[in-house]
Amino acid sequence: MKNYWLVLLLMVCGHVAQGQSRWHDTRVYASYQQGAVVPEYSSFSYVVNDYVRSAELILQHETTGKNDWEIAYRFPSYGISFQYASLGSKAVFGNEFSVFPYCIFHLYKHNRFQLDQQIGLGLGYSTKKLDLQSNYLAVATGSHVNAHFTLRLGGEYRLTEKTLLRTGIAFSHFSNGNLQEPNLGLNYLTLYAGLGLKLSAETEKNANTLSAWTRSQNWEFIYAMGGKRTRSLDSRYYLTSSISGEWKWNAFRKVRFGIGADFFYDSSTRAELNNDAIYQKSFDYRTGIHISQQLVYNHTSILLQEGIYLGLVDRVNGYVMYNRGIVRQHVNDHLFFSLSLKSHLHILDYPEFGIGYSL
Repeated sequence: MKNYWLVLLLMVCGHVAQGQSRWHDTRVYASYQQGAVVPEYSSFSYVVNDYVRSAELILQHETTGKNDWEIAYRFPSYGISFQYASLGSKAVFGNEFSVFPYCIFHLYKHNRFQLDQQIGLGLGYSTKKLDLQSNYLAVATGSHVNAHFTLRLGGEYRLTEKTLLRTGIAFSHFSNGNLQEPNLGLNYLTLYAGLGLKLSAETEKNANTLSAWTRSQNWEFIYAMGGKRTRSLDSRYYLTSSISGEWKWNAFRKVRFGIGADFFYDSSTRAELNNDAIYQKSFDYRTGIHISQQLVYNHTSILLQEGIYLGLVDRVNGYVMYNRGIVRQHVNDHLFFSLSLKSHLHILDYPEFGIGYSL
């Protein structure tokens, strides 16, 4: 496996040598990680018998201040990572192959050194999953394909004009978003180190000042649809959907705040109650109000929502609060698409894909 990464890296570098202009402000990194599974559930301790090891190949682009957003965020970097990782138990959890886009925010820079925070989200394929006949201990996930999330804090040191040394600590999580039970997921914490190569000369950063920011308000309306499974042996997929409205205060260029109302539909209620004597059709619906915090970068934003059920409440588990983590992409000033994960604190409920309109 390590030889495959080396061959791929040499192929990239060879291609660069033939045409560096194609790779302006681009870097390539190769790194190695080692760490351990974080035992969120005690059952994992009985099957994990090895370290987590990972090899990674990265292609990264440097921003130069072409617009206000790049200047406001102090010239962030973004790229795509291809990663292979063992998962602490080859027989039970197998290995993971993942690919995820990411963004790096530079927290501190001085001479040759910089301190960075990285966040990435993509897809991973695990070679093992739950099988009641051959792999009944694999309670971490019920599917091969999973969402892969990573959060890193690290430093980078420029060794020469073209070579870089990168090291730090990384937290990674993968699970399937409750699309297939079980969905406990796996968390692992690793230390990483690697070398980077600038593929060409980099453009000088734009030192212009930001344009003035005007505070404003707007209304947003979103329709979203998703689904989930309720039990490991239940093959049925249950439809979920929601309608939301929110008033948004665009207080700052990067951060916005909102308050809104939600109407939820969950067709799994009857199956989860498992008691037709007390079930009513109205139990499929829930209503609530929420507050939100939104971090904005150009046409992309990340939102956190915290809500409470009011009116039509949760009849299955009696939850009072709900949360949503949302990634949103604007097509223009009005139309946007979103991907969200609804949960009750740390207990994931289901993912949703949505379309919205801003007034």
